[in-house]
Amino acid sequence: MARPRSEPCLRTERLELRPIRADDLPWYAELRARDGFDVAAAEARLRAAVAHWHEHGFGKLVIFLGREPAGLIPLNHAGEGLVGIEPDEIDVGWYARPHLWGSGIAPEAARAVVEWLDSVGIGPVVVYIRRGNRASTRVAEKLGLERQPDGLAQDGDAIEIWRSVRRLVW
Repeated sequence: MARPRSEPCLRTERLELRPIRADDLPWYAELRARDGFDVAAAEARLRAAVAHWHEHGFGKLVIFLGREPAGLIPLNHAGEGLVGIEPDEIDVGWYARPHLWGSGIAPEAARAVVEWLDSVGIGPVVVYIRRGNRASTRVAEKLGLERQPDGLAQDGDAIEIWRSVRRLVW
C-alpha cells in the first residue's frame, strides 16, 4: 500500500495547503455550520479527520490564502454504497468559505492535491458531484477529469462521476 513519506505542505502561486489539525476547529466549525453541523459534530468530524491522516497518510487538507483559512480539500476512500464508484477509489472534494466563492481557489487547490496524489502513487482519483452543482462541475472540468456515466449516492440521489484520466493504483 503506497503512503506518502511525510505530511505535505503544498504550495501554488497563491495558496498553501497543509493537513488539518485539531486547532483548526474554530473556522472548521464555521465552515461546517452551513451543512447543519453544530460545534460538537464538527469537533467529532475534525478528530476523525486528524485520525484519518495518521491511519492512511492522507486526508483533509486546509487551504490557506495568505494567513486566512480559505477552505478545505477532503480526501477519503469512497467507501461502500456508491453506485458507479469503487470503494477503494480516492474521493477528492473541495469546499471554499462562502466569501471566497468564485475566486478560483477550489480548482487551484484541487489541482495541487491531485498532482501530489499522483506523485506519491495514491489513487485512483474520483470526484462525485450532486446534479445541478454547476460550480463543482466547472472545477472538475478545469482539472481535466473525465466525465463518466452518472451514478448514485448512498441516499439514492443521482451524482455526476468524474475520474482522473490516468488511473492510479492504491
